[in-house]
Amino acid sequence: MTRNRYVLFGVDSSFSADVCETLRRLGCSAAAGVLTGPPEWDMQGIEVLCEEGDIGSPLLALPVVVPWVTPSRHIDRAERAKRAGFSSFPSLVDPAAVVASNVRLGQGVFINAGAVIGAGVTIGDHAVINRAVSIGHHCKIAEFSSFGPGAVVASKCDIQRAVFVGAGAVVGPDVTIGSGSTLAVGSVVTRDVTAGVTVAGNPARLVPRRKG
Repeated sequence: MTRNRYVLFGVDSSFSADVCETLRRLGCSAAAGVLTGPPEWDMQGIEVLCEEGDIGSPLLALPVVVPWVTPSRHIDRAERAKRAGFSSFPSLVDPAAVVASNVRLGQGVFINAGAVIGAGVTIGDHAVINRAVSIGHHCKIAEFSSFGPGAVVASKCDIQRAVFVGAGAVVGPDVTIGSGSTLAVGSVVTRDVTAGVTVAGNPARLVPRRKG
């Protein structure tokens, strides 16, 4: 059935391997992959490979997944997929994830195996929740935000647009992370973070921008 076959737009991303595993566990398949750059992996298991300029109408009729973790690249590929004519961006939740019944998901969300999402959480379009991530109750996750493996976000946090939370980072309760900010791997964040900055360490501190 068509709804069980997906196109991976940006299949050159190595994260596509995780997406393919989730599709298999859901009883679905990656029918085709659209290349958007040099491949980062062997792309085994992808039935059809094509360039952006060679996408036919049969593929455009299929649901599409954008398998990129870095917010800036995910935004770029999602916009390119829309310009190419794709219109269906369903969310995928791995069956090994635990998601509360009242979680609200936008379109194009990907939740990987082992993630735990608490009650009352809202997750915006194209957010990526990676392996073993824990998100506490009543958090707000804005569109295109991305969480590395093992990240922990306590309750009532506000993670704004296109935030990147590195692997193993910890965010305390009632913390706001401003749009476009990055939390480095293993960071421990207990205070609000302004937009467009990078923080690192325990406790997390601002990483100065490099000059030049």
